[in-house]
Amino acid sequence: MSAIGRVGNLTAHFVSTGDVRFRGPYTKDLGFYLSSAEQGSLRLIIKEVSGAADQAVAALQRTKARALFRRVIRRGLGDAAEEDLIVHDETFHSGTIDALAEASEPALRRAHRWVDDDRNISLEFDDLEKIDFTQETKEYLEFENVDQSEVAQDVSVAALNVNNRTGRVYFLDLGRTVPFKVIRNAAARTIPNLAQYLSEYADKTGATVNIRFQRVSSADDRLKKILISDCYPIEGLL
Repeated sequence: MSAIGRVGNLTAHFVSTGDVRFRGPYTKDLGFYLSSAEQGSLRLIIKEVSGAADQAVAALQRTKARALFRRVIRRGLGDAAEEDLIVHDETFHSGTIDALAEASEPALRRAHRWVDDDRNISLEFDDLEKIDFTQETKEYLEFENVDQSEVAQDVSVAALNVNNRTGRVYFLDLGRTVPFKVIRNAAARTIPNLAQYLSEYADKTGATVNIRFQRVSSADDRLKKILISDCYPIEGLL
């Protein structure tokens, strides 16, 4: 189940480096491995491996990674509240957990392709309650609600792919980036302005820009992505 392994990799990478990485390469200092058994369903035993030389440090890393891995999956499946996770001396903020859950969504969708009314996947942790991938969690992942009304918000532009009109913007109120798609009939200034403010983000100037967009939400009304129709500076110029 490489898809589950990818969720483990990006979670372990964050525990080791503090970096939410949507693509590899991931750190090799901390990771997970899986074993499976049982016909008709899939039972995965989650184990953690830390490369830290100090055994106490390694044990603490494994504990943090295991707890965060489980919370990220539960959040991605709509089974965990929007709240911080405290593990020993470290607080994983809700915005970070949402960002990791969002980064995990493509992998969680791939893992659920195997799931149907007769087949489930169970993830089992040494000292934590198991997580089941079921037809219900599959339907949760596939559900998207597009709000027909538009709203405006001031954001930072964190990423932009001009060719496919996608990227990510940072929402200060959420404390995380959110993926976007620029719709085909967006205002002509939209992509040029997004590109300009991406440069501001890269230069760490702190500059922000207004966008008009529609929300695309999950079944629990969590913001999954946005559809942008306009982008303009605060003063409305350009």
